[in-house]
Amino acid sequence: MTGVQTCALPISLSFTVDNSETLYELDLYLREFAGRMGVEQVDRVPCFNSDSSFVDFLLDYAHGQLKMMESGTGSV
Repeated sequence: MTGVQTCALPISLSFTVDNSETLYELDLYLREFAGRMGVEQVDRVPCFNSDSSFVDFLLDYAHGQLKMMESGTGSV
């Protein structure tokens, strides 16, 4: 099959904020592992913190929690 390429796209669900050192090591490990399995290309999905909607969600959530704590209606 000419032109066929096997690729992988890992998604780091446990990461909400990227750590460049960890992601670099993860990339190295995944590319090495994928290469042994015959996978020719490995790309990675960006972490959630690169999405402004996720950051907005965190800000809204934190603001709501702060309001509840200040009013005495919520707990941490």
